Amino acid sequence: MATGQGMFKAKAIGDPASGEADFTDIYKHQFQISVDGAVTPPGWVRMRVGTVDLDTAPDLALTRLEMPDGQLIGVVMGLAVDAEGVLLRGSRVIAPSTIERAEAFVESLAGRYAALLAIGPDRRLYLDPVGDLAAVYNPQARIAASTTLFALDRDFIDNPFIPFGKVRTGEMSYSLGHTRDARVKRLLANHYLDLSEFRAVRHWPKPDTDLETRPEADVPDIMDEITARLRAVFVEILKTQTCIVPLSGGRDSRCLLACGLPAIHHARTLFAWEFHWASAQDARIGGQIAESLGLPFTVYPKKKLTRAMKMLYLRRNGYSVFSEALHSIAISETMPGGMVMARGNVMGILRATNWQRQSEGRLNLSHAVKRLRIATPDTAVPNAFRDQFMQWYDTLPQQGRDKVYDMLWLDIVLTHGQGTRSYGMPNNFVVNPFNDRRLLQLSMQLPLSLRRTDRGYDMIIDRTAPALHEFAYH
Repeated sequence: MATGQGMFKAKAIGDPASGEADFTDIYKHQFQISVDGAVTPPGWVRMRVGTVDLDTAPDLALTRLEMPDGQLIGVVMGLAVDAEGVLLRGSRVIAPSTIERAEAFVESLAGRYAALLAIGPDRRLYLDPVGDLAAVYNPQARIAASTTLFALDRDFIDNPFIPFGKVRTGEMSYSLGHTRDARVKRLLANHYLDLSEFRAVRHWPKPDTDLETRPEADVPDIMDEITARLRAVFVEILKTQTCIVPLSGGRDSRCLLACGLPAIHHARTLFAWEFHWASAQDARIGGQIAESLGLPFTVYPKKKLTRAMKMLYLRRNGYSVFSEALHSIAISETMPGGMVMARGNVMGILRATNWQRQSEGRLNLSHAVKRLRIATPDTAVPNAFRDQFMQWYDTLPQQGRDKVYDMLWLDIVLTHGQGTRSYGMPNNFVVNPFNDRRLLQLSMQLPLSLRRTDRGYDMIIDRTAPALHEFAYH
């Protein structure tokens, strides 16, 4: 057993007198993987996968991956839809049962998930394409977990590269695998964690993954495939889960709604939250769209944010993220819970926001480091981060380097941002239906000239619900 890890219960809860029910209610959708045997968090469920122990919160969905004879070779945690548009649940047979076959299966999934594989001598942890179901790892304790608190067997060792004090003030943000603890590393998306050596290894894009930019003539076919896949994923989620779906004046949520129209009536409600002037405008437009479709729409008004809520948010996400999410924590805590919240955030790859006057196939190191969002414009970024960025860059195959600003957004920015933020606001299980390697691959094939505009979004609406063009964007 990892020495001293029993102390984490009181430290994580913040109240030694808190009981098991409080613990499972506070830390939702989280997990812990240990090689040498760690203390099971109170109220969590343990299962043995190969030679490692997997502990999961009772509300985290699990799908067993099995050989044809029923032998367990892996577990998919979270919500995942396969390449055929079918939600994983219960068990799934992988045949032939090789690590390569299992890896290809994991890479074909859409949703918010992590996969633990144990085949032959291989023990690996994989993440979804943007690390939405995020993970960290502690090589010394040989523990991987959803957040830093569950990877520790001791007190925090302050991270000298990104001091926690500067994260709290908003001067800096964690990036490039850094966490509050000097020795606990964040697993970057599209890397698996080798649980024997506790090192991260890139698995996507592969050297033969096709990311080549297509000519304008191919755009309609690409958009047809993007629309069809997004529709299949979202409709399956709507049909199989109790969903609550945000709808604003933005393009992401409108495109998601349009693709989900064949099953959107299954959703409990469309909604918006209102915490400042801009969100009030979003709520107004969202309400107009919902009314035009005859769909229920709920506005959740601003709630007072207390210090206790802020500290709970931080404990849940492992003291990793402050960010703009603070504006909506109080509202999130008062919303109906236990549902799936479908978001359109990952669809932002269609607008190439990270490219800003950059060209494919060329690395502008200063621009890349800026896009990592490590520091505010007034805070200097240490040169050490340039070296760390280049170490990440060197893991990319050539076609990944050609799309470097897309890949840094997927691998690093989203993984450190929304991937950790959702643990802090777990009232509902957040899922991005666009979080799918095939959809991301197709998006990166679109010409930058198209992606610098809103044409991709418009073409999705054209194919699904043209009438939604009539409503203003905000």
